[in-house]
Amino acid sequence: MCHGSVSCVRTEGAPPPTRRLADVLVAAIREATAAELAERGYAGVTFEGVARRARTSKPVLYRRYRSRAHLVADALTALLLADPPVTTTGTLRGDLVATLLPQTELARRIGGENFRALLGEADDTLVSESVALNIGRVVDAVRTAIGAAVARGELGPGTIPDRAILAPVILLRTTMMWSSTPPATEVERVVDDVALPLFRQLAG
Repeated sequence: MCHGSVSCVRTEGAPPPTRRLADVLVAAIREATAAELAERGYAGVTFEGVARRARTSKPVLYRRYRSRAHLVADALTALLLADPPVTTTGTLRGDLVATLLPQTELARRIGGENFRALLGEADDTLVSESVALNIGRVVDAVRTAIGAAVARGELGPGTIPDRAILAPVILLRTTMMWSSTPPATEVERVVDDVALPLFRQLAG
């Protein structure tokens, strides 16, 4: 039974581990980890299962990842950092929704339960690194949307600090871990109730 929307992959009769170029191997490991997470949930992810699905060996995984948390975090980070299409809607509201919605939908598909279980096993360094990578990318995209809004005259020239940009991003990430609200609805609420009023107040 699958615990997510990532396609479940059958492993019966899989061929033995093979030697591959590093980038190809890492991609296979990440795909296998995401598939195991979708099929079995975080508690069911094992080095043995990922190695079998990725057609590699457990020693290869142990050399690259210190723990299950590091293995899963690497796979999720690769999914979250996948380049979204550049979207320009012509309004700040539209750009913010278009920027935040894909990341929020992905977080929903992965599942709040899996995120919470990962955080329970992750050490402080892993949490800090993952948050910096994942959120930093979204903040850059939001700042691009803000720059376009300033150029169109939707916002004034006042400085909007990164801390203010982080507010709606963090709120959405936290909500997705606990709420059953559809991502599109939640993103629109946060954009309308938090992001737009805050940005307009700061920018003038």
